[in-house]
Amino acid sequence: QDVASALSHVNHRYVEIYSPLPVGCQFKDDSTGLKFEVTHSSKTSATVKVIANSPAYAKESYTIPTSVTHNEMECTVSEIGDNAFSGCKAVKTIIMESETPPSLGTNAFAGTNLSIVVPAGTGDVYKKAEGWSKYANIISAIQEEYIDADGSLKYTTTTLKEIKSSS
Repeated sequence: QDVASALSHVNHRYVEIYSPLPVGCQFKDDSTGLKFEVTHSSKTSATVKVIANSPAYAKESYTIPTSVTHNEMECTVSEIGDNAFSGCKAVKTIIMESETPPSLGTNAFAGTNLSIVVPAGTGDVYKKAEGWSKYANIISAIQEEYIDADGSLKYTTTTLKEIKSSS
């Protein structure tokens, strides 16, 4: 009976600590074309960071979502890792979906000639955020276009959907 009791305890412990996405696990998300690494994981959630890809990212535009799904688990994107896009000369635009800037690793965008597009109303938040401030000159917020009742243009917008479809 002692063996059965010990085995029951071991099996219970395994269920408690098991996570379908172990920390350090890396995966490529086909919908975004980005490579991620799991930074925190539990039975029900995980956080990930965007990491460098080999070969280097080569599309003109990448969208960094607020979350991605891998192995049926939703993973919050909490960071863009060290050197994630460093030297990726083909990349012209990074589109951020999150209104809260994720952590930014060292030299995440070093050696690039890209622009970073952030959600409407978050430009100053990103420009002042730790790590992001050194890229303030290439960060721009999405604008919005509103037409007056008489049909005249009040101001212009670009939505994330428009940016994605033009890339």
